Amino acid sequence: MSTVLEGLTCRPLWVSQMGCLKGCLDYLEMGISDAWLFGITGHAFVNNIAFDVCPSGPTAWQCNRLFELGKHAGFDVETVFASKANGDFAEQQLKAWTFVREALDAGVPCYGWELQKPEYYAILGYDDTGYRFHGHGAHLETPARAWNTLGDSDIGVLVVHSVKPGRAVEDDVAVREALSFAVKFGRSRQWVFDNYTSGPDGFLVWAKALETGQANGFGVAYNAVVWAECRKYAVEFLKSVVARGILSRDEVQEAREAYEVSFNALQEISELFPFFGHNESHVQDKIRVQKAVDYLHHIHDAENRALNTFEEIVSSEVVICS
Repeated sequence: MSTVLEGLTCRPLWVSQMGCLKGCLDYLEMGISDAWLFGITGHAFVNNIAFDVCPSGPTAWQCNRLFELGKHAGFDVETVFASKANGDFAEQQLKAWTFVREALDAGVPCYGWELQKPEYYAILGYDDTGYRFHGHGAHLETPARAWNTLGDSDIGVLVVHSVKPGRAVEDDVAVREALSFAVKFGRSRQWVFDNYTSGPDGFLVWAKALETGQANGFGVAYNAVVWAECRKYAVEFLKSVVARGILSRDEVQEAREAYEVSFNALQEISELFPFFGHNESHVQDKIRVQKAVDYLHHIHDAENRALNTFEEIVSSEVVICS
């Protein structure tokens, strides 16, 4: 027995969760752009930096708020989560397997964690063996992942999601909530784990790791491309907010310019520490390190300015521009 949702794929984004969500939303013909998805869920504005800038940063944080904000854009995400450390893990693997098969049989797209690498993958369907999937390093004909092995890894976490159409709220409400989340994420530790830092201070942690020789070389390269992608869509989202008449150009100008600074600086860092052709010795290169540290301090200052602007917006009584 098998089911495959023809046309479902993971979109090629560095943020694999966003790539999976976008693939599911496109399959559902929701008409949500990359920029709107990144912006309304708040992912455009987040960062999560480990003390050694390890590559886990982009995925190792509590992302439940993304799904709550996603409801505002008109989609609902349902989740099955389990930890290998729990005694009922085999039962949870079966629960996830049943959940996904029932969703796919109903034409509901799904995605999950670590079907292959420690990334998110679109779950295209299933066969007698297990999950058919697509994403980072996996093509449409990649062999199925046995359902009773999912989550059985060093990380030891099983996560699968289904994505369904929902009911969107008014754009001004959605934007206010997204910007409010950006501020809270950047000014608190509400969604991050120990040994990670978010917001502007996260970029100072990154700089310190480079200066003290603690930085993970691959992690630096990976974090740079991931957070650069987010800031690219932060800029595009703020432009679309103005284009839709939700906020005026003047209201978002400083934040938009600040995220342009962040995006450009992160692009420069990704060229100093390239993901493709990665070389661990780059983090010992004093010239590269000093340039990156300077860029990270510029990003820290820019992101503080952006959050200050958002704080003014979300505290104002009127959001829609006249």
